[in-house]
Amino acid sequence: MFLWQMSRTSGSLVFNTSPFFNLDVNNVLESNKPNSPLRLLLRGGKFVQTGRTGQAGIVSGVLMAQPIVKDDGSLVYYGIHVNDVFAYLASGVNSKTLMATQFPTTPADRDAIVKFAKDTYKVNITDPNALAIELKSSWIRPAPNTDLTKFITMKADVPAYKADSNQKWTWDGTTMDQGVTLVCVGYHLVGSVAGHPEMIWATFEHTQNAPDDNYYYINTDGKPVLKQNWNADGTPIGKQWLFMDGQSKKQSMNQMRMEMNRTDIVATPGKTIGPGNTMRTHPWGGKPDATSAPNNTSILSINDNIASLLAEGDVRRNYFLVGATWTRNGVPGVGVQLPVVAGSLVLSNATMETYLQYKNCFDCHQGGNLSGLSHIFGGIKPLPAPK
Repeated sequence: MFLWQMSRTSGSLVFNTSPFFNLDVNNVLESNKPNSPLRLLLRGGKFVQTGRTGQAGIVSGVLMAQPIVKDDGSLVYYGIHVNDVFAYLASGVNSKTLMATQFPTTPADRDAIVKFAKDTYKVNITDPNALAIELKSSWIRPAPNTDLTKFITMKADVPAYKADSNQKWTWDGTTMDQGVTLVCVGYHLVGSVAGHPEMIWATFEHTQNAPDDNYYYINTDGKPVLKQNWNADGTPIGKQWLFMDGQSKKQSMNQMRMEMNRTDIVATPGKTIGPGNTMRTHPWGGKPDATSAPNNTSILSINDNIASLLAEGDVRRNYFLVGATWTRNGVPGVGVQLPVVAGSLVLSNATMETYLQYKNCFDCHQGGNLSGLSHIFGGIKPLPAPK
Protein backbone atom coordinates (compact mmCIF):
# COMPACT_ATOMS: atom_id res chain seq x y z
CA MET A 1 0.00 0.00 0.00
CA PHE A 2 2.76 2.45 0.94
CA LEU A 3 4.79 1.67 -2.16
CA TRP A 4 1.71 2.15 -4.35
CA GLN A 5 0.68 5.46 -2.82
CA MET A 6 4.23 6.81 -2.91
CA SER A 7 4.73 5.89 -6.56
CA ARG A 8 4.54 8.63 -9.18
CA THR A 9 2.00 8.87 -11.97
CA SER A 10 1.80 11.82 -14.38
CA GLY A 11 4.50 13.48 -12.27
CA SER A 12 2.52 13.32 -9.01
CA LEU A 13 2.51 10.96 -6.08
CA VAL A 14 -0.40 8.53 -6.39
CA PHE A 15 -2.01 9.66 -3.12
CA ASN A 16 -2.06 13.21 -4.51
CA THR A 17 -4.11 12.26 -7.56
CA SER A 18 -7.66 11.15 -8.14
CA PRO A 19 -9.05 8.79 -6.73
CA PHE A 20 -7.71 10.25 -3.48
CA PHE A 21 -9.14 13.23 -1.61
CA ASN A 22 -7.64 15.81 0.73
CA LEU A 23 -9.71 16.75 3.77
CA ASP A 24 -9.67 20.48 4.54
CA VAL A 25 -10.15 22.16 7.93
CA ASN A 26 -13.89 22.53 7.29
CA ASN A 27 -14.27 18.75 6.78
CA VAL A 28 -14.78 19.21 3.04
CA LEU A 29 -13.32 16.59 0.71
CA GLU A 30 -11.26 18.06 -2.12
CA SER A 31 -10.52 15.75 -5.04
CA ASN A 32 -6.77 15.63 -5.62
CA LYS A 33 -5.50 16.67 -9.02
CA PRO A 34 -2.11 15.77 -10.54
CA ASN A 35 0.55 18.45 -10.10
CA SER A 36 -1.80 20.59 -8.00
CA PRO A 37 -0.24 21.60 -4.63
CA LEU A 38 -2.03 20.35 -1.53
CA ARG A 39 -2.94 22.77 1.25
CA LEU A 40 -1.22 21.61 4.45
CA LEU A 41 -1.45 23.06 7.95
CA LEU A 42 0.12 22.72 11.37
CA ARG A 43 -1.26 20.43 14.04
CA GLY A 44 -2.70 21.55 17.32
CA GLY A 45 -4.14 19.07 19.79
CA LYS A 46 -7.05 17.42 17.96
CA PHE A 47 -9.33 17.76 21.00
CA VAL A 48 -8.18 21.34 21.67
CA GLN A 49 -7.96 22.88 18.22
CA THR A 50 -11.30 22.17 16.58
CA GLY A 51 -10.92 21.94 12.83
CA ARG A 52 -7.20 21.12 12.93
CA THR A 53 -5.65 17.81 12.01
CA GLY A 54 -4.48 17.38 15.59
CA GLN A 55 -1.41 16.07 17.36
CA ALA A 56 -2.45 12.92 19.20
CA GLY A 57 -4.30 13.43 22.47
CA ILE A 58 -5.12 16.73 24.10
CA VAL A 59 -1.71 18.39 23.85
CA SER A 60 -1.34 21.13 21.27
CA GLY A 61 2.40 20.82 20.75
CA VAL A 62 3.98 22.13 17.56
CA LEU A 63 6.89 20.15 16.14
CA MET A 64 9.87 21.71 14.41
CA ALA A 65 12.69 19.92 12.62
CA GLN A 66 16.40 20.65 12.92
CA PRO A 67 17.14 21.77 9.30
CA ILE A 68 17.41 25.56 9.12
CA VAL A 69 15.05 27.25 6.68
CA LYS A 70 14.72 31.04 6.41
CA ASP A 71 16.81 31.48 9.58
CA ASP A 72 14.44 29.38 11.66
CA GLY A 73 13.70 25.70 12.11
CA SER A 74 11.39 23.96 9.70
CA LEU A 75 7.85 23.61 11.00
CA VAL A 76 6.12 20.28 10.39
CA TYR A 77 3.06 20.44 8.14
CA TYR A 78 0.31 17.84 8.03
CA GLY A 79 -2.43 16.60 5.77
CA ILE A 80 -5.34 14.16 6.03
CA HIS A 81 -6.33 12.16 2.99
CA VAL A 82 -8.77 9.38 2.07
CA ASN A 83 -9.37 7.24 -0.98
CA ASP A 84 -12.55 7.16 -3.06
CA VAL A 85 -14.03 4.14 -1.25
CA PHE A 86 -13.74 5.97 2.08
CA ALA A 87 -15.01 9.25 0.57
CA TYR A 88 -18.16 7.79 -0.95
CA LEU A 89 -18.85 5.61 2.08
CA ALA A 90 -18.68 8.70 4.33
CA SER A 91 -20.78 10.72 1.90
CA GLY A 92 -23.46 8.06 1.79
CA VAL A 93 -23.59 7.36 5.53
CA ASN A 94 -23.44 11.02 6.57
CA SER A 95 -26.18 11.97 4.09
CA LYS A 96 -28.23 8.98 5.27
CA THR A 97 -28.51 7.65 1.72
CA LEU A 98 -26.26 4.60 2.20
CA MET A 99 -26.67 2.06 4.97
CA ALA A 100 -23.43 0.80 6.51
CA THR A 101 -22.45 -0.02 10.06
CA GLN A 102 -18.74 -0.70 9.57
CA PHE A 103 -15.87 -0.21 7.16
CA PRO A 104 -15.99 -2.57 4.16
CA THR A 105 -14.37 -5.99 4.48
CA THR A 106 -16.33 -8.19 2.03
CA PRO A 107 -17.21 -8.16 -1.68
CA ALA A 108 -20.80 -7.26 -0.71
CA ASP A 109 -19.61 -4.27 1.35
CA ARG A 110 -17.41 -3.13 -1.51
CA ASP A 111 -20.08 -3.56 -4.16
CA ALA A 112 -22.62 -1.52 -2.20
CA ILE A 113 -20.23 1.45 -2.09
CA VAL A 114 -19.31 1.05 -5.77
CA LYS A 115 -23.00 1.01 -6.71
CA PHE A 116 -23.76 4.06 -4.55
CA ALA A 117 -20.93 6.06 -6.16
CA LYS A 118 -22.12 5.07 -9.63
CA ASP A 119 -25.83 5.71 -9.05
CA THR A 120 -25.51 8.94 -7.04
CA TYR A 121 -22.34 10.54 -8.37
CA LYS A 122 -21.89 8.91 -11.80
CA VAL A 123 -18.40 7.86 -10.65
CA ASN A 124 -16.60 4.60 -11.28
CA ILE A 125 -14.43 3.82 -8.25
CA THR A 126 -10.94 3.17 -9.57
CA ASP A 127 -9.46 0.66 -7.15
CA PRO A 128 -12.39 -0.80 -5.18
CA ASN A 129 -10.38 -3.76 -3.88
CA ALA A 130 -8.26 -1.31 -1.89
CA LEU A 131 -11.34 -0.93 0.34
CA ALA A 132 -11.46 2.07 2.71
CA ILE A 133 -8.20 3.95 3.29
CA GLU A 134 -7.53 6.84 5.68
CA LEU A 135 -4.15 8.58 5.53
CA LYS A 136 -2.20 11.21 7.44
CA SER A 137 1.09 12.64 6.22
CA SER A 138 3.78 14.90 7.72
CA TRP A 139 6.21 17.13 5.80
CA ILE A 140 9.01 19.65 6.36
CA ARG A 141 10.81 22.26 4.31
CA PRO A 142 14.25 20.88 3.43
CA ALA A 143 17.39 22.81 4.25
CA PRO A 144 19.17 24.30 1.20
CA ASN A 145 21.87 21.60 1.27
CA THR A 146 19.43 18.67 1.60
CA ASP A 147 19.95 15.80 -0.84
CA LEU A 148 16.41 15.62 -2.22
CA THR A 149 17.12 12.29 -3.92
CA LYS A 150 16.81 10.74 -0.44
CA PHE A 151 13.30 12.05 0.16
CA ILE A 152 9.81 11.79 -1.27
CA THR A 153 8.99 15.35 -2.31
CA MET A 154 5.95 17.32 -3.39
CA LYS A 155 4.74 20.90 -3.78
CA ALA A 156 2.27 22.29 -1.25
CA ASP A 157 0.78 25.52 0.06
CA VAL A 158 1.63 26.13 3.72
CA PRO A 159 0.79 28.87 6.25
CA ALA A 160 2.95 32.00 5.99
CA TYR A 161 4.00 32.51 9.60
CA LYS A 162 5.60 35.72 10.84
CA ALA A 163 8.18 35.40 13.61
CA ASP A 164 7.15 38.27 15.91
CA SER A 165 9.60 37.11 18.59
CA ASN A 166 11.14 33.93 19.98
CA GLN A 167 7.97 33.59 22.06
CA LYS A 168 5.29 34.04 19.42
CA TRP A 169 4.76 33.43 15.72
CA THR A 170 1.57 34.66 14.08
CA TRP A 171 -0.47 33.74 11.03
CA ASP A 172 -3.43 35.70 9.69
CA GLY A 173 -5.29 32.48 8.93
CA THR A 174 -5.35 32.97 5.15
CA THR A 175 -1.97 33.92 3.65
CA MET A 176 -0.10 30.90 2.34
CA ASP A 177 3.40 30.33 0.99
CA GLN A 178 2.47 28.74 -2.32
CA GLY A 179 4.09 25.91 -4.21
CA VAL A 180 6.69 25.19 -1.53
CA THR A 181 8.84 22.08 -1.98
CA LEU A 182 8.39 19.77 1.00
CA VAL A 183 9.88 16.40 1.94
CA CYS A 184 7.88 13.60 3.55
CA VAL A 185 8.91 12.56 7.06
CA GLY A 186 5.90 10.53 8.25
CA TYR A 187 2.91 8.61 6.93
CA HIS A 188 -0.03 6.94 8.68
CA LEU A 189 -1.74 4.32 6.53
CA VAL A 190 -5.01 2.91 7.86
CA GLY A 191 -7.23 0.57 5.89
CA SER A 192 -9.92 -2.06 6.18
CA VAL A 193 -9.14 -5.63 5.11
CA ALA A 194 -11.01 -8.95 5.11
CA GLY A 195 -12.04 -9.84 8.64
CA HIS A 196 -10.92 -6.52 10.12
CA PRO A 197 -13.52 -3.72 10.00
CA GLU A 198 -11.55 -2.04 12.82
CA MET A 199 -8.87 -1.63 10.12
CA ILE A 200 -5.13 -2.26 10.15
CA TRP A 201 -3.24 0.76 11.46
CA ALA A 202 0.29 1.11 10.10
CA THR A 203 2.81 3.94 10.19
CA PHE A 204 5.99 4.81 8.29
CA GLU A 205 8.89 7.20 8.87
CA HIS A 206 12.01 8.46 7.15
CA THR A 207 15.21 6.76 8.27
CA GLN A 208 16.75 10.11 9.35
CA ASN A 209 13.88 11.22 11.60
CA ALA A 210 14.97 10.36 15.13
CA PRO A 211 16.92 7.81 17.17
CA ASP A 212 15.25 4.77 18.71
CA ASP A 213 15.33 3.87 22.35
CA ASN A 214 17.07 0.56 23.07
CA TYR A 215 15.13 -2.53 21.99
CA TYR A 216 15.43 -6.31 21.78
CA TYR A 217 15.56 -8.48 18.68
CA ILE A 218 16.21 -12.18 18.05
CA ASN A 219 19.59 -13.01 16.53
CA THR A 220 20.43 -15.86 14.16
CA ASP A 221 20.97 -18.15 17.15
CA GLY A 222 17.36 -17.61 18.20
CA LYS A 223 18.28 -15.61 21.28
CA PRO A 224 16.99 -12.14 22.29
CA VAL A 225 19.68 -9.47 22.04
CA LEU A 226 19.58 -5.87 23.28
CA LYS A 227 20.18 -3.27 20.55
CA GLN A 228 21.96 -0.36 22.23
CA ASN A 229 21.16 2.96 20.56
CA TRP A 230 22.55 5.32 23.23
CA ASN A 231 26.06 5.97 24.51
CA ALA A 232 26.96 5.72 28.18
CA ASP A 233 26.93 9.54 28.43
CA GLY A 234 23.29 9.65 27.31
CA THR A 235 23.90 10.83 23.72
CA PRO A 236 22.60 8.83 20.74
CA ILE A 237 24.72 6.43 18.74
CA GLY A 238 24.58 7.35 15.07
CA LYS A 239 24.12 10.20 12.64
CA GLN A 240 22.60 13.64 12.64
CA TRP A 241 18.82 13.42 12.82
CA LEU A 242 16.04 15.59 11.40
CA PHE A 243 14.36 15.91 14.80
CA MET A 244 17.33 15.58 17.13
CA ASP A 245 20.55 17.58 17.28
CA GLY A 246 22.71 14.53 18.05
CA GLN A 247 24.31 16.15 21.10
CA SER A 248 21.44 16.35 23.59
CA LYS A 249 20.94 13.75 26.27
CA LYS A 250 18.29 11.08 26.33
CA GLN A 251 16.51 12.54 29.34
CA SER A 252 15.84 15.77 27.42
CA MET A 253 13.92 14.09 24.58
CA ASN A 254 10.26 14.72 23.63
CA GLN A 255 9.82 17.90 25.63
CA MET A 256 7.31 20.30 24.09
CA ARG A 257 8.76 23.75 23.30
CA MET A 258 5.74 25.47 21.73
CA GLU A 259 2.06 24.96 21.09
CA MET A 260 -0.88 26.27 19.10
CA ASN A 261 -3.01 29.14 20.36
CA ARG A 262 -5.73 29.34 17.72
CA THR A 263 -3.65 30.00 14.59
CA ASP A 264 -0.61 31.37 16.46
CA ILE A 265 2.41 29.48 17.77
CA VAL A 266 3.45 30.39 21.32
CA ALA A 267 6.36 29.16 23.39
CA THR A 268 5.60 27.04 26.44
CA PRO A 269 6.57 28.61 29.80
CA GLY A 270 10.32 28.97 30.17
CA LYS A 271 11.08 27.97 26.58
CA THR A 272 11.50 29.61 23.18
CA ILE A 273 10.19 28.68 19.74
CA GLY A 274 12.63 26.44 17.92
CA PRO A 275 13.58 22.87 17.00
CA GLY A 276 13.12 20.27 19.69
CA ASN A 277 14.73 16.91 20.32
CA THR A 278 12.73 13.79 19.57
CA MET A 279 13.25 10.05 19.97
CA ARG A 280 11.09 6.98 19.40
CA THR A 281 10.38 5.71 22.90
CA HIS A 282 8.86 2.43 21.69
CA PRO A 283 10.82 1.28 18.61
CA TRP A 284 8.71 -0.90 16.31
CA GLY A 285 5.75 -0.27 18.62
CA GLY A 286 7.10 -2.71 21.20
CA LYS A 287 7.42 -2.71 24.94
CA PRO A 288 10.97 -2.05 26.23
CA ASP A 289 11.74 -5.64 27.21
CA ALA A 290 12.53 -8.99 25.61
CA THR A 291 8.84 -9.88 25.14
CA SER A 292 8.83 -7.56 22.10
CA ALA A 293 11.78 -9.27 20.44
CA PRO A 294 9.73 -11.52 18.09
CA ASN A 295 7.58 -8.65 16.79
CA ASN A 296 10.59 -6.34 16.48
CA THR A 297 12.48 -9.00 14.55
CA SER A 298 9.59 -9.58 12.16
CA ILE A 299 9.39 -5.87 11.31
CA LEU A 300 13.15 -5.59 10.89
CA SER A 301 13.01 -8.56 8.52
CA ILE A 302 10.11 -7.07 6.53
CA ASN A 303 11.94 -3.78 6.07
CA ASP A 304 15.19 -5.45 5.02
CA ASN A 305 13.36 -7.72 2.60
CA ILE A 306 11.34 -4.94 0.94
CA ALA A 307 14.42 -2.70 0.63
CA SER A 308 16.27 -5.52 -1.12
CA LEU A 309 13.49 -5.78 -3.71
CA LEU A 310 13.56 -2.08 -4.62
CA ALA A 311 15.97 -0.63 -7.16
CA GLU A 312 19.15 0.87 -5.75
CA GLY A 313 18.06 4.47 -6.44
CA ASP A 314 14.43 4.08 -5.37
CA VAL A 315 13.70 6.93 -2.95
CA ARG A 316 11.26 4.73 -1.00
CA ARG A 317 14.20 2.71 0.34
CA ASN A 318 14.74 5.63 2.73
CA TYR A 319 11.43 4.97 4.49
CA PHE A 320 10.58 2.14 6.83
CA LEU A 321 7.57 0.48 8.40
CA VAL A 322 7.56 1.35 12.11
CA GLY A 323 4.81 -1.18 12.78
CA ALA A 324 1.14 -2.05 12.43
CA THR A 325 -1.62 -2.89 14.85
CA TRP A 326 -5.10 -4.42 14.71
CA THR A 327 -7.42 -6.26 17.10
CA ARG A 328 -7.51 -10.02 17.58
CA ASN A 329 -11.29 -10.31 17.16
CA GLY A 330 -11.82 -7.50 14.64
CA VAL A 331 -13.71 -5.40 17.18
CA PRO A 332 -12.51 -1.98 18.44
CA GLY A 333 -12.92 -1.01 22.07
CA VAL A 334 -16.22 0.32 23.36
CA GLY A 335 -16.46 2.79 26.25
CA VAL A 336 -13.87 2.02 28.92
CA GLN A 337 -13.31 -1.49 27.56
CA LEU A 338 -10.15 -1.52 25.45
CA PRO A 339 -9.76 -4.10 22.69
CA VAL A 340 -7.28 -6.97 22.66
CA VAL A 341 -4.69 -5.64 20.23
CA ALA A 342 -2.17 -7.49 18.12
CA GLY A 343 0.96 -6.57 16.20
CA SER A 344 2.79 -3.52 17.53
CA LEU A 345 1.18 -2.91 20.90
CA VAL A 346 2.52 0.60 21.61
CA LEU A 347 2.52 2.04 18.10
CA SER A 348 3.25 5.69 17.35
CA ASN A 349 4.96 7.95 14.83
CA ALA A 350 7.67 10.31 16.08
CA THR A 351 6.29 13.12 13.89
CA MET A 352 2.60 12.64 14.70
CA GLU A 353 2.36 11.29 18.25
CA THR A 354 5.55 13.00 19.42
CA TYR A 355 4.31 13.74 22.93
CA LEU A 356 2.02 10.73 23.36
CA GLN A 357 4.17 7.72 22.51
CA TYR A 358 3.05 5.49 25.36
CA LYS A 359 -0.36 4.55 23.91
CA ASN A 360 -1.67 2.32 21.13
CA CYS A 361 -3.83 3.62 18.26
CA PHE A 362 -6.88 1.84 19.69
CA ASP A 363 -6.55 3.59 23.03
CA CYS A 364 -8.09 6.63 21.31
CA HIS A 365 -9.67 5.23 18.13
CA GLN A 366 -12.56 3.29 19.60
CA GLY A 367 -16.20 3.57 20.62
CA GLY A 368 -17.85 2.62 17.34
CA ASN A 369 -17.24 0.93 14.02
CA LEU A 370 -17.32 4.15 11.94
CA SER A 371 -17.29 7.55 13.68
CA GLY A 372 -15.90 6.27 16.96
CA LEU A 373 -13.10 4.47 15.16
CA SER A 374 -12.22 7.22 12.70
CA HIS A 375 -12.00 10.71 14.19
CA ILE A 376 -12.78 12.29 10.80
CA PHE A 377 -15.53 10.04 9.45
CA GLY A 378 -18.56 11.54 11.20
CA GLY A 379 -17.61 15.14 10.42
CA ILE A 380 -17.03 14.70 6.69
CA LYS A 381 -19.47 16.72 4.63
CA PRO A 382 -21.06 14.63 1.85
CA LEU A 383 -19.69 15.27 -1.60
CA PRO A 384 -22.13 17.37 -3.66
CA ALA A 385 -24.09 15.29 -6.11
CA PRO A 386 -23.67 16.26 -9.77
CA LYS A 387 -26.43 18.40 -11.28
